[in-house]
Amino acid sequence: MTSPARPDRQSEPMNVLVYAPGQKNIIPPAKQLTSAAYTLHFEKYDTTKRFDDFDGVILFQGTFEDVKKSRSYSYVDGGSFIELNYDKDQLDRRSRELRLLFDKGGFACFVLCEPFYDGDGGEWRYTDLVKLYLTENYLYRHNFDTRQSPIIPRLSEFKSFIDRFGAAETWFDPIGGWKPRVIAPAGSNLVGIILGRQIFCVPAQLPIEVVGRIRESNPDTKEFFELLAEAVVSVFKKQVLELPDWVDAYRFAEERGAITQREKLNETLTALEEEIASFRRFKWILVVSGDELVDAVKHVLEVGFGFKVNVNEQYREDAAIVDDTGRPIVLIEVTGVNGGVERNKVGQADYHRERAELPATFPSILIVNTNIKKARSLDDKDQAVAPEQVKHAKKIDVLIVRTLDLLQLLALYQRGAIKQDQVLELLKTSTGWLRVTDEAWEILAE
Repeated sequence: MTSPARPDRQSEPMNVLVYAPGQKNIIPPAKQLTSAAYTLHFEKYDTTKRFDDFDGVILFQGTFEDVKKSRSYSYVDGGSFIELNYDKDQLDRRSRELRLLFDKGGFACFVLCEPFYDGDGGEWRYTDLVKLYLTENYLYRHNFDTRQSPIIPRLSEFKSFIDRFGAAETWFDPIGGWKPRVIAPAGSNLVGIILGRQIFCVPAQLPIEVVGRIRESNPDTKEFFELLAEAVVSVFKKQVLELPDWVDAYRFAEERGAITQREKLNETLTALEEEIASFRRFKWILVVSGDELVDAVKHVLEVGFGFKVNVNEQYREDAAIVDDTGRPIVLIEVTGVNGGVERNKVGQADYHRERAELPATFPSILIVNTNIKKARSLDDKDQAVAPEQVKHAKKIDVLIVRTLDLLQLLALYQRGAIKQDQVLELLKTSTGWLRVTDEAWEILAE
């Protein structure tokens, strides 16, 4: 195999592995496809060929997963019960090979062709090689309700492929100062991106096999891989081709001024992006669940309000606002639900107090992220707590605070509409439901 593209080897074809197309019901058009820019090698799932034997790899989303609809599993996605199994042995092996491929300067093209099945817990986020590289603190990923097509190419090299095969099941929301290179958006959402110089994320509708008396390759399959390989290899080689450092020893006078101005603007932009990123970090409490939700709530209370918070490492959903000596002031139960506030969740806040051997009147709040899977807008998120749950919370001396209420309260605090000691007093003395809007807060008893 050739080594990865270098400026002195731009004319040489790249050897690219198309890995396990059969996992996605794609019958290869040939054993190899060759052009002046590349040779595509089609290999089965159990091939002994290694990713790092090639200059690049084309890999399909969900290759290592087996997703089935089921009535016996608790994870619900889009109204359907999902059963997911994955091949950990093969995933671990190929993950190491991909890292070695990146270390030698190669690329990966992730073909995004289905929704992400992430489940309610952390494990499902790591059941596929594409997921592993798209699970980052600086990148949110989301599923569309329905597949989006057509989509608009942003990079000219991808125009022919996107125009013919572009379709998106998922979209990305980068946070902080990080900006990926855009391949294609769907409206205002990023659906095709380049991460760094080596990872291409390309949304597509696949040319699956023609099912009949004899299984046949889709007539579009050859064009699909030719257009995709041409686009990826072209962009990858252009990114590699750079002026050597010694050339920049020569500067034009106006160039020096432009560089100085750029540096000042970059400093300002970085500061603004860091500020924006800090606000976006607070919003995590609206979308995450499990341990991530506990950490996100802790971040809001500590960084946002300035409280000290302890989390019980044995019972991660148990936390407390504490004083300077570490003594609990307010107990906190943190949970996420796909619907509205449930009676048993309110009861858990009371049980937390009982487990801590504190009086039944000790301040206890339930912070709950509601409608996690159902919400598609802030209006969807802003669903009232059912009166019977509010009454029950009032009866057992528990305060319900939706994560949206907590975020609204933080906004009031940052505007100076409420002080820190007032917030603490509110949490210590109130029961029922703390309902917060853009302008005010109120305590509801039913």
